Amino acid sequence: MRTKHMSSVLLLTTTGLEHFGQQFFSTVYQNNNNQNVFLSPGSIARAISMCTVGARQETLDQMLLVLDASSKENLIQTAEQIMHVFSLAKINV
Repeated sequence: MRTKHMSSVLLLTTTGLEHFGQQFFSTVYQNNNNQNVFLSPGSIARAISMCTVGARQETLDQMLLVLDASSKENLIQTAEQIMHVFSLAKINV
Protein backbone atom coordinates (compact mmCIF):
# COMPACT_ATOMS: atom_id res chain seq x y z
CA MET A 1 0.00 0.00 0.00
CA ARG A 2 1.46 3.34 -1.01
CA THR A 3 1.46 6.22 1.38
CA LYS A 4 0.77 9.82 0.44
CA HIS A 5 4.51 10.53 0.76
CA MET A 6 5.45 7.72 -1.63
CA SER A 7 2.89 8.95 -4.16
CA SER A 8 4.21 12.50 -3.99
CA VAL A 9 7.81 11.28 -4.37
CA LEU A 10 6.80 9.24 -7.42
CA LEU A 11 4.96 12.22 -8.90
CA LEU A 12 7.92 14.57 -8.37
CA THR A 13 10.42 12.10 -9.81
CA THR A 14 8.16 11.21 -12.71
CA THR A 15 7.72 14.89 -13.48
CA GLY A 16 11.52 15.19 -13.45
CA LEU A 17 11.84 12.29 -15.89
CA GLU A 18 9.20 13.84 -18.13
CA HIS A 19 11.11 17.12 -18.07
CA PHE A 20 14.31 15.26 -18.96
CA GLY A 21 12.54 13.53 -21.85
CA GLN A 22 11.18 16.77 -23.25
CA GLN A 23 14.54 18.54 -22.96
CA PHE A 24 16.44 15.59 -24.42
CA PHE A 25 14.13 15.27 -27.42
CA SER A 26 14.19 19.02 -28.02
CA THR A 27 18.00 19.12 -27.96
CA VAL A 28 18.39 16.14 -30.30
CA TYR A 29 15.74 17.50 -32.66
CA GLN A 30 17.38 20.93 -32.86
CA ASN A 31 20.84 19.44 -33.34
CA ASN A 32 19.53 17.37 -36.26
CA ASN A 33 18.37 20.45 -38.18
CA ASN A 34 14.74 19.72 -37.35
CA GLN A 35 14.83 16.41 -39.26
CA ASN A 36 12.66 13.50 -38.18
CA VAL A 37 13.97 11.92 -34.99
CA PHE A 38 13.08 8.51 -33.58
CA LEU A 39 14.20 7.80 -30.02
CA SER A 40 12.83 6.86 -26.63
CA PRO A 41 13.58 9.50 -24.00
CA GLY A 42 12.01 7.21 -21.39
CA SER A 43 14.40 4.38 -22.22
CA ILE A 44 17.36 6.75 -22.15
CA ALA A 45 16.25 8.11 -18.77
CA ARG A 46 15.91 4.56 -17.40
CA ALA A 47 19.38 3.66 -18.69
CA ILE A 48 20.88 6.70 -16.98
CA SER A 49 18.87 5.84 -13.85
CA MET A 50 20.45 2.37 -13.80
CA CYS A 51 23.90 3.94 -14.08
CA THR A 52 23.28 6.05 -10.98
CA VAL A 53 23.43 2.88 -8.89
CA GLY A 54 27.23 2.80 -9.22
CA ALA A 55 27.78 6.55 -9.44
CA ARG A 56 29.29 8.57 -6.61
CA GLN A 57 29.99 12.17 -5.67
CA GLU A 58 30.13 14.65 -8.56
CA THR A 59 29.12 12.08 -11.18
CA LEU A 60 26.03 11.11 -9.18
CA ASP A 61 25.20 14.77 -8.54
CA GLN A 62 25.38 15.54 -12.27
CA MET A 63 23.22 12.54 -13.20
CA LEU A 64 20.57 13.51 -10.65
CA LEU A 65 20.67 17.09 -11.92
CA VAL A 66 20.19 15.98 -15.53
CA LEU A 67 17.28 13.73 -14.54
CA ASP A 68 15.83 16.40 -12.24
CA ALA A 69 15.77 13.89 -9.36
CA SER A 70 16.20 14.62 -5.66
CA SER A 71 18.04 11.42 -4.73
CA LYS A 72 19.31 8.12 -6.07
CA GLU A 73 16.83 6.24 -3.90
CA ASN A 74 13.82 8.15 -5.27
CA LEU A 75 15.06 7.66 -8.82
CA ILE A 76 15.52 3.91 -8.33
CA GLN A 77 12.09 3.60 -6.71
CA THR A 78 10.46 5.43 -9.61
CA ALA A 79 12.32 3.31 -12.20
CA GLU A 80 11.17 0.13 -10.42
CA GLN A 81 7.57 1.33 -10.39
CA ILE A 82 7.69 2.27 -14.07
CA MET A 83 9.10 -1.16 -14.96
CA HIS A 84 6.32 -2.77 -12.89
CA VAL A 85 3.70 -0.83 -14.86
CA PHE A 86 5.36 -1.93 -18.13
CA SER A 87 5.29 -5.56 -16.99
CA LEU A 88 1.56 -5.29 -16.21
CA ALA A 89 0.90 -3.78 -19.63
CA LYS A 90 2.77 -6.64 -21.30
CA ILE A 91 0.66 -9.22 -19.45
CA ASN A 92 -2.58 -7.51 -20.53
CA VAL A 93 -1.65 -7.34 -24.23
